[in-house]
Amino acid sequence: MACVVLAIVWFSWKPFLDQFRLQTAHHRTPVGQQEQVVLQDGTRLTLNTDTALNVVFSPQRREVDLLKGEAAFAVAADATRPFMVRSQDTATTALGTTFVVQTRNDSVTVTVSEHAVQVSSLNSRAASPLVVQEGQQISYSPDEGWSTPQSVDANQTSAWLRGKMIFQAQPLGAVVADLNRYRRGHIFILNPSLRSLPVTGVFEIDDPDSALRVIEQTLGIRDTALSPYFLFLH
Repeated sequence: MACVVLAIVWFSWKPFLDQFRLQTAHHRTPVGQQEQVVLQDGTRLTLNTDTALNVVFSPQRREVDLLKGEAAFAVAADATRPFMVRSQDTATTALGTTFVVQTRNDSVTVTVSEHAVQVSSLNSRAASPLVVQEGQQISYSPDEGWSTPQSVDANQTSAWLRGKMIFQAQPLGAVVADLNRYRRGHIFILNPSLRSLPVTGVFEIDDPDSALRVIEQTLGIRDTALSPYFLFLH
């Protein structure tokens, strides 16, 4: 009975504790904003929209705890102190490299721009660590574990670092999910058949509403706004 009570208390308070961690993070960005941070060892971090992270440095370790969102890491060399990014149930260790870690819901995606990283699960029962090479991307979810590393278009995956969103025949559902990351409120797709419509284009991150207008005109769809924060595509 005591265990049941403790579990109820934990799940009741967990959302508040999670929000407290986000609000007190060492570095965080609001929706639609980005920030560059230079750590004491010279490592450069770029935080994307709606991101929060903590930094832990000591004589023995260099660690970043990515609590939410997406960040790029250009890691300064230090053979005596490996650089690690923790996110949810994963750890990404730099092998002298530049890479991006993104967390969405319960999944984590790691994309390597230069050299390589080692990824692993913090769950001791999980598979052995994997090495992800330059130009590859890998994802993790609690149910599926680590995916197989896949080659990706570095120009497209790193576009946000240049203030761009690049889509090449991406389904509208995925495009809208990205647009929702950069604007306050939420875009909903009312007609499920619209979700698979392909979208191709280059858009500015700082003006997602203009991007949406172009997409609507190109695909011949319309929107209905209940407020500036709730938009319905149909």
